[in-house]
Amino acid sequence: MDLEVVVASLKGPEGAGALEAEWSASQAALPAGPLPFLQEDFVRSACAEAGLPAEVEEQAVATAAQARASDALRALAWHGHYCVYRAPVSPRAAIAAWPSLAEVFGGKDNLFYLLVLLSGMPELQRRYAEHEVPACVARDTLFDIERWMRVHQAKHGAWGLAPDRLNWLRNHMRGELYQLGRLQFQFGAFAPGFQVFRHRGTGSVIAFADAGLHFRADGQIDGAGGVVDPDGGWFSHLEADETEVRGFPILPQGVARHEALTLPRDAWERVLAAGDPVLNLHIPAGNPMDFAACGESLQQALAFFPRHFPEKPFVAFACSSWLLDSQLEQMLPAESNLVRFLREMYLLPSRSGGGGTLERVFGTSTIDPRTAPRDTTLRRAIADHLLAGGHLRGARCFLFPRDLDWGSQVYRRGQAVALADVSPA
Repeated sequence: MDLEVVVASLKGPEGAGALEAEWSASQAALPAGPLPFLQEDFVRSACAEAGLPAEVEEQAVATAAQARASDALRALAWHGHYCVYRAPVSPRAAIAAWPSLAEVFGGKDNLFYLLVLLSGMPELQRRYAEHEVPACVARDTLFDIERWMRVHQAKHGAWGLAPDRLNWLRNHMRGELYQLGRLQFQFGAFAPGFQVFRHRGTGSVIAFADAGLHFRADGQIDGAGGVVDPDGGWFSHLEADETEVRGFPILPQGVARHEALTLPRDAWERVLAAGDPVLNLHIPAGNPMDFAACGESLQQALAFFPRHFPEKPFVAFACSSWLLDSQLEQMLPAESNLVRFLREMYLLPSRSGGGGTLERVFGTSTIDPRTAPRDTTLRRAIADHLLAGGHLRGARCFLFPRDLDWGSQVYRRGQAVALADVSPA
């Protein structure tokens, strides 16, 4: 089987085009002889290290044998490894668009993209050893591979790993993400859009919108959830000099106030802005979002990262998720785990839509709220919200380590104090 036949067999011209990104560079770096990560011993060892089921291991071994027998598949496997782990700038969009290879494998299910993912295992093991990552943390972190393979199995009736999952799972395999209890933590940088200030005396915190953000009259970013406000919209501004900061604050509930405030710089210091190092939070599916367990995870992170990665200090925890939609406070009971979680965070508006919410809650990005499943409290709440003409959106948040007092709603509690510390611009 030559490469032309393989590419011609792929589903759709767009898929073949996606493979062209970095192709020349990857083939120039293609080693002579067998690829180590396609050898049976390597595949079995990597599957065991990732804690994958025996059934997956056997299927992966069979797929690797087919790849070894074809120069074209060997070249494709190396191309995948190169793009995911070696390219100076990983072609993330192209990786997400890589095609299904079912036709290449005779219409049978295969784990070709799992082999590509596991090809990074030796480097990950070296990183784990260098930083003395406990075996239990490694095991819990790599379980995400099986978690996403089970999502594929539920959708397609067979084990598999969609290529668009490679961009996400690469974070695990490069040692950039760790699961500690209920939550996952990923090294990252605070995204643009907001700056955060802390009062030197009281310790109260206020977030301000960067200049140029377009807000609706309801204090959400225009376009969030597909809703625009052509009449009541307004733009933020933020000006700072040596004596003061003037701009529009964001309340901890994730709402921008169209009332400019001034901070005296001798009393307030900027503590978070775009590019600052943060630990990004992720909340994996599969288990209840137990409120106490989430707090325990945050505490674990405060011990784990300074000990194992002292060279990577972080300023705050941060998150961007559908779970942070402040509308959930009105849609769900106050005692629900989800509502209690978001009330511990300082929420920030986001332009995101509701497709991610539907995908995670209903398994599809579009639903008919009249006929959608209502077998959980969350599903019923979302369906009712949409039937009433509502929309869904995501949001961002942050939480400083010094403010971690789980269950106290520190930012909501300090809101009045913070606003009392500033004056209208």
